[in-house]
Amino acid sequence: VSIGKYAFANTAISTISVGNNVVIGDYAFYKTNNVTSITLPEGAVVGKYAFADSVATSITFSGANIVLDDYAFTNNDSITSIDLTNVKSVGEGTFAGCGRLENATLGSNITKLTDSLFFECIALKSIDLTGVTSIGASTFEGCLVLKTVSNTNTLSTIGTRAFVNTFALKSIDLSNVKEMNELAFANSGVVTVSLDLIEKLGNDVFSGAQSLTTVVLNENLTELAQGAFYNCISLKTINTENLVTIKAMAFAGCSGLTKVTLTNAITLEEYAFYASGLARATLPAT
Repeated sequence: VSIGKYAFANTAISTISVGNNVVIGDYAFYKTNNVTSITLPEGAVVGKYAFADSVATSITFSGANIVLDDYAFTNNDSITSIDLTNVKSVGEGTFAGCGRLENATLGSNITKLTDSLFFECIALKSIDLTGVTSIGASTFEGCLVLKTVSNTNTLSTIGTRAFVNTFALKSIDLSNVKEMNELAFANSGVVTVSLDLIEKLGNDVFSGAQSLTTVVLNENLTELAQGAFYNCISLKTINTENLVTIKAMAFAGCSGLTKVTLTNAITLEEYAFYASGLARATLPAT
């Protein structure tokens, strides 16, 4: 069975019953404000924005190999919990803007979290990342009360703005992460981070993380990105002795940082420590 684009959009239907392997077109049930429960069976393929702006309080994925396209359930302001165990793949922004979503369970099929998957899910409290290897751009951006991100031992890559404005997130294990892109934890609540395997840090990666006090960098990291710790006003401890290049504004505004060791530094770009709290800096002998 195939349901075409906009087939039931903006209608008053209250019940949806579909069979296995149904293909639901883009916007097919967009703004169906009387549907309170959605059950998708085995093999269902759900198009872009298919159930966007719906008010369903229950969304159940009852069979295996379900495929969800971009923004399929975006801006649902009623659902509080979602279980993706039977979902084969998810598109970008699938649950973006679901303002009451508190709990999300990922299945073993989902190893890469797509861009904006939970963007501005302002009620999301926790997420278990067992088996997840990468997080896309803005995946958890604006998840204001996200407090617990667990089982990150397989996590290797974190995308641009992935955790921007996650104010409640105080702790996350990043010890196996190798690549962290621009603004990944900007304005987040993280307090201490260990980047033991990090190979690439994007610009402004922790900028504005005003609770951040302690950072452990990979000893093999030699270049610190532009604005990496800009305005991290609580930063007090970071191992900088192996850094060769420190880009512009990297520590600007770090008013709590009073001393650094730069014994291998060759290049310090403009405003590298501007308006920081530095009282002592150990520089190379020559």
